[in-house]
Amino acid sequence: MKNILIEFLAKFILHSTIFGILLYFLNDLTIEKTLLTAGSFGLMLALFNMYQNHKKKK
Repeated sequence: MKNILIEFLAKFILHSTIFGILLYFLNDLTIEKTLLTAGSFGLMLALFNMYQNHKKKK
């Protein structure tokens, strides 16, 4: 269980950071909007990635 949580948090932080940096430099958004959008996108990608890994194991 600990490994799943650590893997999820690592993927969430990675996706959010990459998308946040791209959003901040490519768009004219405020930092708050950038963080909110990057966080939600990172959460979506991390959950989707965990779903794909779960589906492969079956």
